[in-house]
Amino acid sequence: MEPASIQQVQELVSQASPASLIARGLGRSYGDAAQLDGASAVEMGAFDQINLDLVKGSVTAGAGVSLNQLLRVIVPAGFFLPVTPGTRNVTIGGAIAADVHGKNHHVDGSFGNHLQRLLLVDGSGELLELTPSGKSSVDEIEQFWATVGGMGLTGIIVEATFSLIPISSSLISVNTARYHNLDELMAAMVASDSNYRYSVAWIDSLDAKGRGVLSCGDHAMAVPGADFQHRTIVGHDIDDLPHVVYAQAIFRDQPAQLALVGTGPLTDRPLKVGEILPGAIEILSSKSS
Repeated sequence: MEPASIQQVQELVSQASPASLIARGLGRSYGDAAQLDGASAVEMGAFDQINLDLVKGSVTAGAGVSLNQLLRVIVPAGFFLPVTPGTRNVTIGGAIAADVHGKNHHVDGSFGNHLQRLLLVDGSGELLELTPSGKSSVDEIEQFWATVGGMGLTGIIVEATFSLIPISSSLISVNTARYHNLDELMAAMVASDSNYRYSVAWIDSLDAKGRGVLSCGDHAMAVPGADFQHRTIVGHDIDDLPHVVYAQAIFRDQPAQLALVGTGPLTDRPLKVGEILPGAIEILSSKSS
């Protein structure tokens, strides 16, 4: 089912028999969360509006908007998502229902921590505006937090307003280090928590000592006079190349120097703009003179 308006969502819910509807985003949940045997899934693709408030640093988006769609609007305007899960191919409604977390969980918490309001059609078909502090009652607060991470069981999310992170460039400055055993890796991760917004560790489970790699990063500051843009490589948009892991920008001189990680090894050698490493793809360019 694909309702085109809030009224149609209300009608679907109010006319449905018990346990016969479940909302579905883009189907990226672990464990097929939006499956309902012998019943109906409600897709919210028509709810795709995006309203960015530049002054407040917040956005109001429909439940059917994907994080990918939203990033294409907010990044050029100088903002980033408060929490980014492992894929951009999830909807706002799905991100709230699963209360997704990202690599900045130790600093910013999960997606629900940044919600300011949401519109929900509950199980009786009533449209509710819910806030984390509850404008009207304790019941509203409880229903809000039951919906965040509630996997769609409290109703169908229609719209949400949440805060954004201000950024001055689309780059992430990343530090990567290798550790010989699990104890060293975990100690380094704990020590890095207060210094970096983002951190992620990869552990070699086949290694007897549990060796691993720790990557920590923050949003990079813009370089005066530099304009960084996405490149198109061999006819493909960079978003379609899954083997690109990340790019690390090293701001020492002009033009900017780039170090890249792909399926090949990390290099600390400054690269020329446009240069492509074996096993990696150059994804950024500088117009600096």
